Amino acid sequence: AGVPAEQPALFIGRHGTRLTPQSIWQRLKRRSLQAGLATPVHPHMLRHSFASHVLQSSSDLRAVQELLGHANVSTTQVYTRLDF
Repeated sequence: AGVPAEQPALFIGRHGTRLTPQSIWQRLKRRSLQAGLATPVHPHMLRHSFASHVLQSSSDLRAVQELLGHANVSTTQVYTRLDF
């Protein structure tokens, strides 16, 4: 499920071109290993972390559900597990 080409890129490389999902994953993995983290970071981990932090600060599961774009709150509950 890629992003349509006409939408502006969120992440761009040195040459101003859109980064692919795979290149973002590789960069996160490489940087997390360079930082000495025990577990390599991946994009989905950032999504889980965002959801968990928002829930911790607001205690509003419905707000987190809306921010993540989930139709079902049970999906959001999976994202807000703290043991990812």
